Amino acid sequence: MGRDAEVFFQHATYVDTLVTAIETFIRPLSSDDREELYADCRDWYRRYGISARAQPDSWPAFVDYFAEACATQLRPSVHSDLLKSQVLRPDSWLPSTLPDFAVRSLLHHRAAELFDVHPSPVDTAAFRVYATAVRASMLVAPRAVKYLPGARLAAKNDQTYMDTTATAPADARSSDHAPGDRAP
Repeated sequence: MGRDAEVFFQHATYVDTLVTAIETFIRPLSSDDREELYADCRDWYRRYGISARAQPDSWPAFVDYFAEACATQLRPSVHSDLLKSQVLRPDSWLPSTLPDFAVRSLLHHRAAELFDVHPSPVDTAAFRVYATAVRASMLVAPRAVKYLPGARLAAKNDQTYMDTTATAPADARSSDHAPGDRAP
């Protein structure tokens, strides 16, 4: 339908952000969890009606693709300069509630390099405390707080998912996460 399959990189940034958010603020994901989540994200991408040709077939292949794309496709430009203020201080939706140290700490390492952002040791320490506090509160938070309305509706009939995220361990992210290598 004239849609460009090479726009997969934009979707890949959503996938990386989703995995980072889950592993930072909810629970570490096992290799099987990552593979299942990535399969769900592949389905999500296909719903756009865009060719799946550019999609890596597995989580490890996605990790390799994303690392290569970040290393070779991202570069400073007039357009990235225009976005810098939104990257460093998002003003919409949920990211607007993040403390500045968390925004700096959550940046993908390539984005941090391109925008010349270097989280300080204080940022890193504050982020570890913040992420730990969020993970702990997610264990006891009611569903109405824990999930956005759309997520609650989508998961309404999937009690297993709702139960496993509610009781997930609050320990630190696993080291084999990959794409952005961000960890609290």
